[in-house]
Amino acid sequence: MQRQRRMPEAVERFERSIAADPGYANARFNRAVSLLTQGRFREGWEGYDARFQVPELRRLVSPRPFRQPRWEGQPLAGETILVWGEQGIGDEILHASMIPDLQAMGAKVVVECDPRLVGLFRRSFPGAQVSGRADPPEAPTNDPAIAYQCPMGSLGRWLRDDLARFPAHRGYLQADPGRVEGARARYAELGPGLKIGIAWRTGSHDPRGRNVTLQQLEPVLQRQNAHFVTLQYGDVGNELHELAERSLVRVYRDPTIDPTRDLEGIAAQVAALDMVISTTNAIAHFAGALGTPSLIFVPFAPDWCWLQSGARMPWYPTMRLVRQTAPEEWATTISGVADALDGL
Repeated sequence: MQRQRRMPEAVERFERSIAADPGYANARFNRAVSLLTQGRFREGWEGYDARFQVPELRRLVSPRPFRQPRWEGQPLAGETILVWGEQGIGDEILHASMIPDLQAMGAKVVVECDPRLVGLFRRSFPGAQVSGRADPPEAPTNDPAIAYQCPMGSLGRWLRDDLARFPAHRGYLQADPGRVEGARARYAELGPGLKIGIAWRTGSHDPRGRNVTLQQLEPVLQRQNAHFVTLQYGDVGNELHELAERSLVRVYRDPTIDPTRDLEGIAAQVAALDMVISTTNAIAHFAGALGTPSLIFVPFAPDWCWLQSGARMPWYPTMRLVRQTAPEEWATTISGVADALDGL
C-alpha cells in the first residue's frame, strides 16, 4: 500500500498489526514512515525510533555505543549534546539541518558523521566539534562534559514536529570557497548560458523506481543555451559517450573530482552551478543544503522526506519537486522538468 501511495490505508493496516503484536518493530516503523510521508510529523516521529529494531535496517541504522543519556527534548542551555549520523550521506545532510537549532538553544554540539563530511560540517557549523565515525568512537564523542546523545534522525521529533517549524533558509552548508571559485572558473570555459548539474540514479541498495536513464533525460539535455555537468557518482563514461553518439548532446565531466570519495569536491561543484536537476539521491540533498536552485524528479512512491504531494520540499526551500504521476512512467515527469527549465 505504501508503494501504491495508499498511506491512510497503510497506517490502518500497520495499526492492526501493532494491536496484535505491540513489539512488532516493522509495523511500528512502517506506520511511522507512512505518517511522515503524509506530513503528519508529530505522530510519525513518535514511532520512528523503531528503525533501530528492524533487522533489515541494521546495516544503515545500527545504534552507536554511546553511554550518555538519550536527549528527549530537555532544555539545552549550557549543556553539551552529542549527535551522531546514521543511514546514508543524503540522510546525514538532511538531518544536519537541525544542528543550528541545537546551537540556538544554547547547546555546545558534538557531531559524529561520515568521515567524508567532516570538513564540510566543520566549516558549516562554527562552534560544533565534528569528528568522523570510527570504531571505537574517537575521543571527542567520549568527553565527560557531554550531557546527552541523540541519533540525528531522531532530532526531528523535538525540532520538526510541524511544518511551521521548518525554517526558511537558502542553504546551511558552506562549500570550500577556493574550490567553488575553481569549479566556477572551469565551468565558465564551457561557454555562455546556464551551468546545470545532473544526476540520474541513486546508489541505494533499494532504488525503488528512482533511477532514470540519460536517454530518458534527453528532452531536458537538448535545451539550448545551457551546459550540463554530470554530478553522477559511479562510472558513467560509457553512458556519456553513448549519449553524445546518439543525440550529439555533450555532458561535461569534471576530471578533478571523484564523486564517490571527494564530497568536498561535490559540494564545491554544486555550489558553483546555476542549478541542479536530479533524482532523489544524495546530490539532491547537497543541492538543497547548499541552497543551489534545483529541480528534482520524484518517484511515485518516494522516501518519506519528499512527502506524497506538493511541489515544495520543507527541508529545502530552494528546491522544486516534479512528481511522477504513475509508477515507472517518467516521460511526463521529465517533460515537466523540461517545461520548468524553459520557464526560467
